Amino acid sequence: MAAKLEEDEIVSCKEEAAPMNNMASMLHCVYFGVFSALRAEHGFFGGCEYAIEKINNTNGYLKFIEGKSIHDILRSLEKTGLYQGLEFSQEGNTAYFRIGKCSFAEGEKGIHTELKAIDVPCPLALFAAAYIANCDRSKRVYVYPTTYTPEGCKTEFGILSPEEYEKKKQTLRIIVDTEKIAGS
Repeated sequence: MAAKLEEDEIVSCKEEAAPMNNMASMLHCVYFGVFSALRAEHGFFGGCEYAIEKINNTNGYLKFIEGKSIHDILRSLEKTGLYQGLEFSQEGNTAYFRIGKCSFAEGEKGIHTELKAIDVPCPLALFAAAYIANCDRSKRVYVYPTTYTPEGCKTEFGILSPEEYEKKKQTLRIIVDTEKIAGS
């Protein structure tokens, strides 16, 4: 996607999006706080399992985006000024979501300083995954942990048959159980 926005278009959009920026900031904090609690109780992979299950729920994350393309949604998000270089691509049964620059990632107080290089799925990646799942209900979307950089991130999704998805989930459950035993 990576469409270039003009500087005056970004400034105008930032002013209009100020309330949305505050909400997005709050949601990022809540998301990572909830995930930290899930991680403490169920381990890293247990928290991932929970998030992945919710993506494929028909009452999922993003009912309000029906009828819009993923590229239109990403362009709208870029207009907030919170994100730059949003990209979505799909190669066969694998999709990738990338954020070139996220305002929540930056600086000493940015959320990425609290994360490992490979960590919980990015909240926007979960939204992109929910979008994919909503487009083809015969498939399931499996989200891998996100790779974080100081400025942005990249997340890979598997677009799987229900049988392939269940196999992945069974493997994840084994990892969850092993993680629980190791943590005891």
